[in-house]
Amino acid sequence: MTQNKTSWLNFCDRFPANPQQPTSGSVLKIALLNHLGILNITGEDAASFLQSQLTNDANQLSKDSGQISGYCNHKGRLLGLFQLIATDTGFLAITPSEVLESLTKRLQMFVMRSSVTLKNLTESDGVASIWGDDAASWLAGRGFQAGAEHYSCRQSTKFPLVTLVRQPGDTDSFLLLGPKQQLAEFFLESTEKAPAFSHENDWKLETINNGQPTVVTATSDAFIPQMINLDLINGVSFQKGCYPGQEIVARTRYLGKLKKRMMLFEIDADNSEPVPVAGDPIMAEGNEQSVGTVVDASILSGGHYRLLAVIRLAALEKPLSVNGLELSLLELPYAFPTEAEAT
Repeated sequence: MTQNKTSWLNFCDRFPANPQQPTSGSVLKIALLNHLGILNITGEDAASFLQSQLTNDANQLSKDSGQISGYCNHKGRLLGLFQLIATDTGFLAITPSEVLESLTKRLQMFVMRSSVTLKNLTESDGVASIWGDDAASWLAGRGFQAGAEHYSCRQSTKFPLVTLVRQPGDTDSFLLLGPKQQLAEFFLESTEKAPAFSHENDWKLETINNGQPTVVTATSDAFIPQMINLDLINGVSFQKGCYPGQEIVARTRYLGKLKKRMMLFEIDADNSEPVPVAGDPIMAEGNEQSVGTVVDASILSGGHYRLLAVIRLAALEKPLSVNGLELSLLELPYAFPTEAEAT
């Protein structure tokens, strides 16, 4: 036990305590993602239970596959987002730790007589990320043959309790999750080419640049799935059966006109300015009320920030700001549908 604890603490000590200027995307990097937690969903009825609760089609999952999926209230507003992974014994759901307890309690309310067990693994299991041009080959040298599809999962014979999950994006990027001591031992093995130990801000920058949303306490119950582009990143099934808020989500697609979408922005500010955070309001010139909300933000370099924000589309023609800082609109790596394609 002492040796295992030492391995984990030694692993944690390798990472910088504060955000640093991110290095080139080609550099092989790892980050410890303490802001993420893991929920284990098991039992004979686990698949049908998730099918009845989440926005995506859990029936499409088989072992070693995954998906992103939303959890809505009856008004179609997202309470949280999960990366859902199918395993031998059930499912693992990755989401920010700050909302995991509340989401688990709400899901537990609907278990009722179903054969479903929900267990928070955050105390025992950790989540780390690795990304860069050499990530797949580095992992292959340690027994992981990465899958090609987004959210595909793999294990290795040497570290059977650690799961590798491919993430969206042009650069090879992965999450690794499992018992903390085994996760630490995997990364601390002596290697010829050790990755750079990076702050989790670097990983947030990677996900933001790839247009991947998150839902935290400040933004829970704020957006319907289409507002954060969940329909554009294969996070919503419009063919599956009912789930909380399904009628509103479907009506928005087939009968409504979406007035807000998540966009990518950059800020050039003085180093003394505070980093925008999720939930901060976006203002438009000439408007007294906010026209949007920050979804996620990260430091790009000294005085420069990247952020995802849900914006009223009609306000995009005006100068936009957050906390008095001017926003510059950037292109997301995926396209928005035309009005004809959206119906």
